[in-house]
Amino acid sequence: MTGPRAVRCGGYELLREVAQGFYTTVYEARHPLPKMCERPVALKLLRQGIAARHFMLAAQINAFLDHPRIPPLYEVGEAEGQLFTARKFVVGDDLQNGIGAATRSLLDVTTLVSEVAGVLDYAHSRGVIHGFVHPRHILCGNDGTAWLIGFGEYPPAEAMAFGNPLHLAPEQLDAWGAATPASDVYALAETALWLLSGRHPFSGLRHTELLAAKRTAEPRRQGQGSRPSVSSAVEKVLCQGIAAEPSERYATAGEFASALVSAGPLAGKSKRWWFWR
Repeated sequence: MTGPRAVRCGGYELLREVAQGFYTTVYEARHPLPKMCERPVALKLLRQGIAARHFMLAAQINAFLDHPRIPPLYEVGEAEGQLFTARKFVVGDDLQNGIGAATRSLLDVTTLVSEVAGVLDYAHSRGVIHGFVHPRHILCGNDGTAWLIGFGEYPPAEAMAFGNPLHLAPEQLDAWGAATPASDVYALAETALWLLSGRHPFSGLRHTELLAAKRTAEPRRQGQGSRPSVSSAVEKVLCQGIAAEPSERYATAGEFASALVSAGPLAGKSKRWWFWR
């Protein structure tokens, strides 16, 4: 997209597409003006005008949050009738693209979970619920830092058809929009489980089967694979994290992360392959 016919939006030159959301497309872009230092930005464009109100609400939420692991918002604008936001571009990749990597250790996962939990606890203390935590919204920078994006992107009720129920807590499946801090704890635990097993614990289930499985906290049978074993202590922490009842989960994301760290890669005498019965 570079060159004489480079595509531009609001003065930004769009370099490449990096992600698509329910009604948005995100590009790596840059502003050629010297005052902008040609810094790369993540430019999010609204594709569907019907979601303009939701798009602007998400922008307000991101402008409200100020945390070192939330990419800061630089600008909100409109160009030729198209709304856009520009935020810090994180050089790296989202976790979903790295799910299949067999080298991700339990230590790596606990470190990452701790960093994301810190962001969630901060947001919750400010009255903000993410509502849609999953590997696509967790960025891993080339310098090893973890970033959480996607605040305000939980789809509105009228866009329910665009939602992916695979990533939602059971109470969110029961009542669309019923996200609470406990829902974010559930999603973080489910993400940790996914990272450790290499496959989403409820993958392959139809919507009705998915809801029933999440209500009973019974992930799909995975079988033994190439992933390293985890201790029974770690398994217990993960099970509590994805408990069907919100009150039975850890009270905060930080408590879940601390429990996972305490369980540790070597905690417990019994080692098991990641295998759900």
